[in-house]
Amino acid sequence: MMEELMYCEGCGAEIQTKEKTKSGFVPRSALDSEHIICQRCFRLKHYNEVQDVEYSDDDYLRMINKISDTNSLVVKIVDIFDFNGSFISGFQRLTGNNPIILIGNKVDLLPKSTNKSKLIHWMKKTASEFGLTVQDVFLASAEKGLGFDIIEKEIEERRNGKDVYVVGCTNVGKSTFINQLINRSSGVKNAITTSYFPGTTLGFIQIPLDRKSNMYDTPGVVNRRQLVHYVSDKDLKVITPKKEIKPKVYQLQDKQTLFFGGFARFDFEKGMKQSFVCYLSND
Repeated sequence: MMEELMYCEGCGAEIQTKEKTKSGFVPRSALDSEHIICQRCFRLKHYNEVQDVEYSDDDYLRMINKISDTNSLVVKIVDIFDFNGSFISGFQRLTGNNPIILIGNKVDLLPKSTNKSKLIHWMKKTASEFGLTVQDVFLASAEKGLGFDIIEKEIEERRNGKDVYVVGCTNVGKSTFINQLINRSSGVKNAITTSYFPGTTLGFIQIPLDRKSNMYDTPGVVNRRQLVHYVSDKDLKVITPKKEIKPKVYQLQDKQTLFFGGFARFDFEKGMKQSFVCYLSND
């Protein structure tokens, strides 16, 4: 008799009880629990520990490519603070002819003076330059729930009874976005495992929308141009902005240098003493 397949509610990995170092591992005693999460998600959620997984970059792309065989609505999440790094090469091909809406996440961290209409126009134009045709662009804060009234309405109208796939590169806020939707509709908080670290979601996580359709959280596609792949886990937590970005003014003489936390430098090569405005996290 074949055993019924089970999947981790936190990351979507197939549950298994034999190999501790592999994704989806749980002790056999945990199989009787009402809500099953794998050991990796448990330790990430409670101890902030990260366990390496056996998936390659191509494995994640193959999973996303399954969307091209569906008739669905695709919601692509991008990180406003790493817009170029949030784009996946050949994304239109991977998702087929399905309609796409683009959502810029972390809008709550932008300065209050930001012209959001211009930002939306720029996002749509840049997406087109990347070869991506989108139906519309919206701004949101998955963390704080900003913009979700209109986003919920738009998703419901545009999906027209179809499934919805939430897609994006690692660490753009896909799972946080879905957690916000779940919390708003059911009051359940943090249903899906989230973290600062790339590769948290390992498989498709199914969330029922109605009797016939579902929303799916998908594995974050690895884009090696993203900043998250060039810093340590410890540094990533430090440099990830958590509060509104605000301007700071520095006056420099020529030949002076500004250092930004050991990650970047700004050299003023030549000229009269002048002011430079830098937009920095206000943590």
